[in-house]
Amino acid sequence: MKKNTNSRLKIIKTKIIQALPETVFKALTEPKKITQWFQDEAIFEPRVGGKIRLVTLKEIHPEWKLDRDYTMDGIIRKFIPNETLSYTWKFNDTPDFSETTIIWELEPLNSNKTSVKLTHEGFTGKEKGNFSVDSHEQGWTEALEKLAKYCKSLPDTTKN
Repeated sequence: MKKNTNSRLKIIKTKIIQALPETVFKALTEPKKITQWFQDEAIFEPRVGGKIRLVTLKEIHPEWKLDRDYTMDGIIRKFIPNETLSYTWKFNDTPDFSETTIIWELEPLNSNKTSVKLTHEGFTGKEKGNFSVDSHEQGWTEALEKLAKYCKSLPDTTKN
């Protein structure tokens, strides 16, 4: 869902994941887990003010027809284990993509499930191609599906 707020666009996605919030949070914050479902390389300093770096490698994803590797750098703004994670999102070497913000909110549900709300905000609407709001919206839909599948496969989740 795209929403226009104060002349900036945002993407809001929600997904119910069959896993405990602790499992989901680890998948969002531990580099070895991040690379299992999201990006090809990851650096994550788990604290407010910590750095995050995510890299997508062109040779690993020929189906995406990328022109080069893409590196995203950010700073962690909010870090509440098993509840909330927020960080800035800025692609290196891409001056026409302004810094945006990612917010992950986790809410425990019955039966060892977690409601995951993802907000990506701060788009100007001028972003193009792989950096457009539509491209990010599609990418986040796919990422949430991969996150759900990955978390469900881990041992501390329910299997029903």
